[in-house]
Amino acid sequence: MYKFYSVVLFIVFLVIWNMACNEKDEDETNTLELNSSSCLGCHSDTSELGYQIQSARTGWKNSVHANGYMVPIYDKYANINYNANDPMSMEYMDQVAGYEYHGADTFYANASGCQVCHTREGFLKDINGEYASDDEKNADVIKNPSQMNCFTCHSPHDKSNFDLTIADGTKVDLTSGGSYEKTKGSLCANCHMSRSSDANESALSAASGGIKTYMSYWGPHHGPQADLLLGMGGAEYEGMTYQNSKHTTIDDANCITCHMTYPDGRYGLSPNVGGHSFNAVGIVHGAPKGNVAGCNLAGCHDDSALTSASVGAWGSLAADGFLKSGDAYFKTGGNIQPATQFNDALKLLADPDNDCNGLLQEAFQLSGVGGVANAIKWSSDGRCNHDGFRMNVDKDDSATATSDNTRFFKAFWNYKLVYIEDKSFGMHNLMYALQLLYDSCEDLADLTGNTTVNCGTRPAK
Repeated sequence: MYKFYSVVLFIVFLVIWNMACNEKDEDETNTLELNSSSCLGCHSDTSELGYQIQSARTGWKNSVHANGYMVPIYDKYANINYNANDPMSMEYMDQVAGYEYHGADTFYANASGCQVCHTREGFLKDINGEYASDDEKNADVIKNPSQMNCFTCHSPHDKSNFDLTIADGTKVDLTSGGSYEKTKGSLCANCHMSRSSDANESALSAASGGIKTYMSYWGPHHGPQADLLLGMGGAEYEGMTYQNSKHTTIDDANCITCHMTYPDGRYGLSPNVGGHSFNAVGIVHGAPKGNVAGCNLAGCHDDSALTSASVGAWGSLAADGFLKSGDAYFKTGGNIQPATQFNDALKLLADPDNDCNGLLQEAFQLSGVGGVANAIKWSSDGRCNHDGFRMNVDKDDSATATSDNTRFFKAFWNYKLVYIEDKSFGMHNLMYALQLLYDSCEDLADLTGNTTVNCGTRPAK
């Protein structure tokens, strides 16, 4: 008898619960276009929306927001020419046994203002205007924080729909100046911007400040993609004119169109590329696949039919920037691929095939900058990146905009901006990125007295 009443009570509970879920004010708008507003509209095994939610969750689990970056696992025994005394030998770098996620994900910083982009709760407090001042924001530490997830960008339980927490088309003022005003991607731009307002002032401050150790967080920390897309944020040089690629003015060249459009063909279902993975390049069947579906739109690359290309000598350098050889990720049909131009410009500043030596290292070892006895400590995997990055810089209270160490920091800022931090390999704004790299190369060659380096011809429209 007890079991009978228990079953009856449970059935009554389910009926009441389902009725509560179906309650809806007459004036409430439901943008999900469901037959009803019941909980089962989303949490159903058979609804189309339920399928979409599961697909989005699967993609997000493969995103940088959830995991960090995908990098190769090397098989150092795969090549008989492997040099055990040189773990960075090309034979070693080119042998890839598989891939894994490496590095911190977005959920690791919860103080000093970092929480507004590194925790869901801090992000929502910031966009909802809950911080009365920067001091209050910097002092806040979120209790029980969570990482960026579905409910950072959407609020289905509060709004009864999947509207974004920052509506598309919302004007987003960038710290470096200017505004992101494209019809899509406002939510992304709110975090994916440089945290420093003036690159040249930051370079001067680094040269003259009392802090001697500059770690990975110095510079255009940490995601200046919106800045690059709009053609700003670089340490620009006096007397030089800077131009932008067409992505700056084309409205469809935005975060959502390029990163969330699903690829064409049989890789359209891959959770590693497009959709809520946000990956323009992902690993499919153990190899990198590029997604150009958002590029080949009317008025964009429809005439040139941009295609994805595999990367030759795939290794860690290609995984996060430099190409050792072969084609770029995306081919336009011309003889010189854009990413190859970008790669060649980067190598003049730091060459991965030469222990990351280049003009940056030469300038750093000048007396009054880092000193000949010191060297920039790059990442341990040869990418000339900043993982574990440290360098001691001599303090110069009298530093000016033309001091040696200020000039070094300007070039280093640009290197970090367009390569280490932006990570698009020039795609966001190739013209602006190449001009910054060229000017940095010319200035460092002059600073070091290096007459052998050839910076090439400054690109221009």
